[in-house]
Amino acid sequence: MFAQAILAMLVLTQTISAFCGVPSGKGCKLDGVQLVHEWAKKGVPRSYSGIQKAVFIYGGKESVWVWRIWRDAAGRMRTELIEPETAKGNVVISDGKTVWHIVAGGKVVIQSRDVFKAPWDVNMERLDLLLQNYRVNVLGKDEVSERECYIISFEPYHGFNPSRKVWLDSGIYIPLKVEDYNPDGSLAWRMEYQEFTLSEHISPSLFQLNLPKESKVVNTGFSRRGPFGLSELPTDLGFTPLLPTWLPPGYIFDKAFVIEMPPWRGGVSLQLIYTNGLGVISVFESKSIKVRERPQQHRYGRQPMFFMPQGIVHRRVGDVNVVLVSRISRSVLERMASSITAPTK
Repeated sequence: MFAQAILAMLVLTQTISAFCGVPSGKGCKLDGVQLVHEWAKKGVPRSYSGIQKAVFIYGGKESVWVWRIWRDAAGRMRTELIEPETAKGNVVISDGKTVWHIVAGGKVVIQSRDVFKAPWDVNMERLDLLLQNYRVNVLGKDEVSERECYIISFEPYHGFNPSRKVWLDSGIYIPLKVEDYNPDGSLAWRMEYQEFTLSEHISPSLFQLNLPKESKVVNTGFSRRGPFGLSELPTDLGFTPLLPTWLPPGYIFDKAFVIEMPPWRGGVSLQLIYTNGLGVISVFESKSIKVRERPQQHRYGRQPMFFMPQGIVHRRVGDVNVVLVSRISRSVLERMASSITAPTK
């Protein structure tokens, strides 16, 4: 009996050590890498609702956005803006493929045929790459919207990258608060749920348009093709894609998209995306187009959009306009831009 008790104690200690990183003494110190792996495994889509607040800081000024949000396990989403006052009442509905921005009290619906991830989403498909480039630690526990959360920090091995803190719900593995910091340590933005309710069922009617007859649907004219690998880059762009010959340490090519817009909005461009698992560098390439006339836009035909603090570097390489966008240190982004050269004939 005594031997069985000892064996049970050893098994329990090994189990705790596997998740916490150290044997249980006075307490259990959670291992950040293991917790992130648990997040990737258990962070399945769920249905919930709440109030979300995002604060973006740029040039010493804050831009505050607040919206009520509903999501379901099928990937549908509805948001109703509360702040800023100029956008109050605007509604955004997404079915996971198409987005409808309902503005001006339903008079206008701006439709776009693509869905972008929120800046606070972590790409679990690149988890191994993330763990190669960031130290992951569990800083403790806290409560957000009366729910227990682990506080996880992502500190880059290369100091030119931003860092991040995530308040991860300990039961359902959904980030309830996220803070992103610039390479110099200053806060870039914060997202936090002021209210959060896990729901077994959310009415499908919330994701239906139900527009009045007089509504005007405005198509942004925006579309995106891809993703493409490096060996699959399209040849119908009107220009030869240019690739950087130098990448910041830790970054690799991820994927590319072809973005198609009306000529007065830039025409066709190529977006090359590089990542280190958490950080992202976008390289946009296009051929300049001169347009004499620009179609008059409907006075409500522009959805409100918050501005993400980003570094931007412009280059003109031959007949190609190149724009690099990222939150890494500007000097590093400029070195990457300088490595993009026109092909020799």
